[in-house]
Formats: sequence, structure tokens, C-alpha cells
Amino acid sequence: MGDTKGCPSGAFALLHPRLKEALVKHGYCEPTPVQERAIPVLLRGVNALVMAPTGSGKTEAALLPLASRVMGRGGDGIKILYVTPLRSLNRDIFLRIVKLLETAGLRVFVRHGDSTSSERRLFLQEPFDVVIITPETLEYLLSSSKRFREYLASLQAVIIDEVHELLDSKRGAELSVVLERLERISRFRVQRVGLSATVGDPMLAARFVAGVGRYVEIIEDPSAKRYEIIVETVKPGSSDNLEAVRLGVEPDTVARLRRIVEYSERYRHVLVFTNTRDTAEMLSKLLSLLVGDDKVRVHHGSLSREERLEAEKLFREGKLPILVATSSLELGIDIGHVEFVVQYLSPRQASKLVQRVGRSGHRLGRVSRGVVLTLSNFYDVLESMVLAARGMRGDIEEPRPYEKPLDVLVHEIAGMVDERGSITIDEVYDIVTRSWPFRDLTWDELLEVIGLMESARILRRDGNVLRPGRRLKSYHYSVTMIPDVKQYVVIEQGSGRRVGVLDEVFVADLSPGKQFVLAGKIWEVLDIGESRVLVRKVDEGSLVLPAWEGDLIPVEWKAAREAGALLRRLANNDSGLHDSYPATSSSWVLLESVVREHKSRGYPVPSDRLVLVEVYRDILALLGFFGTRLAKTLEFLVSTLVAEMVGYTPRSASNAYAVVLQLNSQPSPLLVETLTKLLKRISLDEAKVLVERAAKRSNLFMWKLYHVAVRMGLVEKGAKPERRLLESLADTLAGVEALRELEHDKLDFEALERLLKDIRDGRVRLKIVYSVEPSPLLQHAISVASSGDRVRDSTIPSSVLASVLRKRLDEKKVRLVCLRCGEVFEERIGSLDEKPKCPKCNAGFIAPTSLSSGEARRLVDAARKGVRLKGEDAKRLRELREAADLVLTFGKYALYALSVRGVGPKTARRVLSQLAYGEEAFFKALVEAEQRYLKTRRYWRG
Repeated sequence: MGDTKGCPSGAFALLHPRLKEALVKHGYCEPTPVQERAIPVLLRGVNALVMAPTGSGKTEAALLPLASRVMGRGGDGIKILYVTPLRSLNRDIFLRIVKLLETAGLRVFVRHGDSTSSERRLFLQEPFDVVIITPETLEYLLSSSKRFREYLASLQAVIIDEVHELLDSKRGAELSVVLERLERISRFRVQRVGLSATVGDPMLAARFVAGVGRYVEIIEDPSAKRYEIIVETVKPGSSDNLEAVRLGVEPDTVARLRRIVEYSERYRHVLVFTNTRDTAEMLSKLLSLLVGDDKVRVHHGSLSREERLEAEKLFREGKLPILVATSSLELGIDIGHVEFVVQYLSPRQASKLVQRVGRSGHRLGRVSRGVVLTLSNFYDVLESMVLAARGMRGDIEEPRPYEKPLDVLVHEIAGMVDERGSITIDEVYDIVTRSWPFRDLTWDELLEVIGLMESARILRRDGNVLRPGRRLKSYHYSVTMIPDVKQYVVIEQGSGRRVGVLDEVFVADLSPGKQFVLAGKIWEVLDIGESRVLVRKVDEGSLVLPAWEGDLIPVEWKAAREAGALLRRLANNDSGLHDSYPATSSSWVLLESVVREHKSRGYPVPSDRLVLVEVYRDILALLGFFGTRLAKTLEFLVSTLVAEMVGYTPRSASNAYAVVLQLNSQPSPLLVETLTKLLKRISLDEAKVLVERAAKRSNLFMWKLYHVAVRMGLVEKGAKPERRLLESLADTLAGVEALRELEHDKLDFEALERLLKDIRDGRVRLKIVYSVEPSPLLQHAISVASSGDRVRDSTIPSSVLASVLRKRLDEKKVRLVCLRCGEVFEERIGSLDEKPKCPKCNAGFIAPTSLSSGEARRLVDAARKGVRLKGEDAKRLRELREAADLVLTFGKYALYALSVRGVGPKTARRVLSQLAYGEEAFFKALVEAEQRYLKTRRYWRG
């Protein structure tokens, strides 16, 4: 092991002698900067939040001093709990730390929901010193196991890992109450230590860890993590165009894939992050078609443990050039040294970006390097630039914890009653209000929740005492605060291997014979059972993807507002922007060209100081820099205001940069002007009433209400969400909590108040324009939503498929017959004029045909001579005339339509009617017509 003289040094020298010996044995000599700072503080027994990036050694910074403290005290029982929110972290902590602690004489156990029955028996047969556990398993054992509670009498410290992951969730709110329950069991004062990546509000995170009324210190890594992040927009070359045809995707996608491959060749291996699991599957599949199945793996939470472990192992050993992942690899999983990280499309949040890029340069003192590969979309590029800059300067999104969530309160009261057998309401109130999320809970609110639990037969109230009700156990042990979506296990026929899981919403659309992609491979459905899908692997098929629970990561208001300021400066030709926002020249060229086009056509440029109200046909759009939650709030507000004026609720949608309403007809100038006047004078209270009214009418509210009702025990887990039942719950506490959850997750009243005040005071102007065609920025704002990486039914968005279809049809050679003179000629569709003509007589009455030249001439000649045709000939001539009529009316677009499989004159006429809404709408309709034919063609055979 080499010279160990002077080891261990620094803060390591303060540790228990047995720990120091173990450190030397396992090669630990000098503490990292965060360990040097944390160990002396934690040895004093204070509560603390330790903030440091991945790879800084913060796990050891917490465990070593706490282990040292408990080693100085005798007695049996659990002395340290290490609570981690992700199961996948358990094995990595085990590999990295457990052997060190065991060498020092401590017994360590990893306990979670996947533990085997034999492991569970072992765990409760004899006490372990250190237990690594998930929040849900901790809550379950605390409520159900007397033996576990006896072991916890020796508890001296709790480590809460990945605090930033728990802060914004109901899982975290429940854990905060569980920590208070632990205080009542242990005979020691329990020291609390939170471990976290950088958060936007460290004091809030620290209070969350410590609870109410406890002193807490914040310990930050003194060695600032350095990031080098560039934003890149790749332009496709000629080879990408050819590859796009082969793969069936747009050239821009191929260009991004090619760039990923180039990065994997430049560095030893590359970690690629996507925002969603379906996009990870898409990238993995397409990359494997480029470089081979053995060069690419995918990693996400819906894959089997075996699949994930194998991918991690291959990547760690350097045998896998490319690993595509979601947030499943953001945290502390050991995948070895990563030199470079690719973020595929905007990461949506600066915190996500630095967490992901931080997986590279993992060793102490190394620079973390990465790239954001963007869409060729104005907003995706602009957003990525802002987030890269904010990430590198440490401007991270602030956490938004849930405040006194009522479903969590129901579950925890049930847990306390089950734990004690009986408990007074006074003690429940004292325990709950010591946790930070419930610090403002009132006595009346608690009594109201207890009344609801009584009516649901979860508990019985006897004066000031609560006792178990008939449904307590069946409710409490069937519910967790993890979003619950029924999943089906995917099993490979023959081997019986577990491939992964699919959500119920996706399985509902499956049937034997259908294909989908999972773990980067294509599977055909053989059979669907109660909780499993039997499949076999196939070599080729359509790229249909699973549907997983989860929404796009929201873009926060402050980041969107900075993007608006950047655009304002860009539109004013501000020099020096290139130094502040890291991007390649191609990214800047795209931004500048779109702004130039937008301005040249006379449109005002939306910014942090201007909201563009654009009217195009039946579309009313607000273009601004809102962020995802404010945009949804505005969508509810504006749609409600417009509904009151027109007498019906318009269709609506929103993203971080646009709120779009579609009416039954073009909105009048009076309606638009009235709307802008209302936005200038409406108060926040008035706006909030309208927004909440619209929110409660939404399907989103009903979905939230169903899950809240299950978590409160008002609806049995697994029961179908009957709308009539849910509507009856809308005005109960379940409805109150569902609305609060919707507001927390999807709305932003604080940002709305700021925006309305800025509009009222003139700091933000509303500018109305009426457009003959959508402005460039409106087109980009709408397309970023449809061509982003949240793909549902196909790996390829419909706008991409439309582009690919057009390129394919442009290359297609068609045989045309002139019904005026009988001339037959062949030509590529792309080389024809917009209004094709016969090269012989210059007539426009021409039709595409699959008949031979001789047959086509024969039919036309017979018709010209007045011969009455019968049977099949008459039918063919009629179809030629219908097609020629379409070509005469719609020109080359009719040839596009009639050249698609399964599209005859009747379907073509319906598709061609979409030209009224623009060329893209036409090609999307054509894609749908072709897909519909391919799905139903077996019914049309023989």
C-alpha cells in the first residue's frame, strides 16, 4: 500500500482509534476539503447540512465522525440511520463505505423494500449498529415492528441523504414527521445531518433537516466545483440527410446522434442524459443502429435491477462507450470515472444541469465538462444558454417544499396510532408541529383531519385519545407518498428474464402482436396477464415507446425572465453577450437569424419587458417569458376571462414561453383589447379565484384528486377513478389538498402577482398584433412543445415524421397520365412545378397512376373517343378523373397525398383540406393517414 507515515492526517486524526486503523487499511490518508471542514463540527454533536457536489466525499464526511461518536458509547441497538431516497444508492454506499465501517468493528445492514424475506428476518433477529434504509421502509418498520422500535432506543444520529431530492416532495414532508417520531423513541438526543448538492436556499434545506427550534449549521465544500459547459446546435450535413431516410428520423436528429458518437470517440466513454425515460429509449435505439448494440446501453428507473446493474458495470469497466440515462444516474451511483457528459436538449433547470455534468470530472479538483445538444429551435437554444450560464455561476433554482400537506398528515397520524396503540391528540400535535413542513398547522386543522379519518374508519376518537379504526392497517400499509401508477412486469418468453416494467396507461393500448421498445430493444407482445406482459425479442419493427408517469421538468420563472432579458439585449444588438453565455457559433447564428426574421416582418420582440399578444386566424397567443408554472397559471386565467366573453371555454395550451388559446373563430379586436385591459387592472385576489375555478374544472385536478383521495384512505388503492365519486370529494379536505398540490406542482401565484403588478405599473407592456401567418417566434414557441423530448406514441414527433415524409416523397418517381391528350410521363415529385402540367399539351388535368403506360393510354383514348367503359375499366377511369381533379385544384400537394400508401382520392381530399391551416398541418395529416392505413391494412386484404 506504500508509505503510510503521517496517515491518517488532518481531521481524520480526530477520529476513534479503530476508525483511524480502518482508514489506513483501506487507503484513506488525507481528508477531502469538505471532510476536513465537516468532521470537527459533527464530532461536537451539532445538527448540520453538508452541501457539496457529487464526488467530494460528503458521505464519508458525515458517516466517519458519527461512527466515531457512537464507537465511544457501548450498548446494543441501532445507533445510526442512513436514510436515502433512492434504492439504487444503497448498493453503492454498501460497496464504498460498509467495508470500512465493518473493519472498524461496526455492523452495517442495508434494508429496503426489495430486501428478501431471509434478509428481513436477519435484520430483526439481532441489532446492527448502522442501518441504511429508504424513507418508506423506515416509516413502515417504525409503525409496525416493536422489535425495530426497541433497537431504535439506542439511536444517536440520522443522516438524510440527497436532501435536495426530498425538499420539494411529499416523501420529504413525511420523513420530516418520522424524524420527530424517532426523537420520542431514542433515549439519546438524535443528531441530524443532511447531505445535499447545492440548493438555491441552503437555510431552508437546513431547517427542513433540523426541524423547529433546533440549532443547525451549514457546512459547505470550501473548494468550489468548476464547470465547463457549452451549448451546441448541430447542423445536419449531406450524409445526415441520407442517414435520416434510413433511420426514419429528421436530419437534425441524426446530426445530434452523430455528434454524440464523435464525443464518445474523443473521450473514453460518454454519459448522455435525457429528461425523460422515453427519450432515453429512443436515443439508445437510434444510437445502436449507428454504432452497434454492444456500444450503447440505456439506464432508467423502469428497467429491471439486473439491466441497470449490468449497464453500470460495463460502463464502469470502460467496455461501454455510450450510456444513455435519465435522473437515475444523476446521484451517487458508482459508474467510475466519466470524462464528458452530454445533455440531450435543454435540461430545463440549472440544478439538473450541474448535477448531471457534475458526474464528469468526478475526482477531487477535476473540472466537470459537458455539452447541451439543443434542438434547432429558438427557445431550446436560448433556454439552454441561460441555464448553462446560471449553472456555472451557481444560480440554482430555489426549493418549493409542500406546506402542511394533509394527505401526509393523515398517513402519519395513522402510523402513530398503529405504533402506540393509542395516542393523545395533544401529543400528535406536538410531534407534527416540530417538523418544518407542519410548523404552521393549527389545532382546528388537525381536528378537521381527525374527523375525516374517523368518518373513513381509519381511527376512533375517544375524547382526547385516538385509537385504531377498522381500516387502519389496511389503509396505512397499502399507501405511500410515492406517486402510484400500476405497473406490469415485462417477461421474456423462454428465458423468463424480467426485462422491465410498463405503466398501466400504456399496457391498455397493447395487444398480442404489437411491438414496443424497452431496454433499447424491440419486443413483440405475446400475451397480457393480470400483472405481466409476455414478450419475445424481434429484430425490426416500428419505434413505439412505453408511456411512463412523469411530466416535463418545469422551467422556473427566474430562468425564463433571464432568457427574456437575453433576447431583449440580442434584439438591441448588445455586444458582449457571447462572453456571458457559453454557446457555439451555430447556436448564436440560429438565434440571430430568427430574431432578424421576426423583426424584418414587423413583429415586436417579446422579452422580460414585453408580452406579445398575437392573433392568427382563430389563435390567440401570449408570447412572453413566463416559466412553466406561471404560463399554466396565465393559461387558466386568460381562458377563463375569454370564456366569460365568448360564452364557451376555448381550447388552450401553454409552455414556458407561450399561452395559446384556440377559439371557434378569429377573436375580434374588441375581445382582444378587452382582455388586455382586464390584465392591466385585475387584482391578484380576483385572478386567483378565476384560476382556481378553471383549475378545478381540469382533468389534471381530477387526476390529482384521485391520488390524494387514495393517500387519505377515502378511495381504496387500485380502485378505478370514478368521476362521480371524485366530484363528490371535490369540496372535502381531499379536494382542498388536491388543489394545493396542483398549485404547488403546476401554478405560480407569486410570479403571477409580480407580472400583474409589472403590467399595471407599465414595467411590462402588452403589444397586440394581427398576423397573416404566425410570427417566427410563435412558430418556434409552439414547435418546441411538439418537437421536444416528451414523446408518447412514437419515438419520432409528428412534426419530424412530416418532415421525413416530405423528403421521402420528393425523391419518389411517379408515373403521370394526361387525361387531355393521353401522354404518359415519369418524374420525381420534388422536381415538378407547384402546378404540374403535361409536357406535350400543357394541360393541368393530369393524374398519377400505377397502370402501365399502355393501359393508361388505352383508357384515356377510349374516353376521348366516347367509348362507354364498364366494370374495372370504368372504375379505373373514374379514379383517374378524381385524382386529376385534385391535381388541377391543389397542384403538387395532391401528388404528395396520392403517392402515400393507402391514400386514395377520397382520403386525399380530406387531407388536402388541412392546407387551410398551413403546409405542416397538411403533412402531419398525411402522416396520420399513412399510419392509419398501416394499422388497418390487414382488414382490407382478400
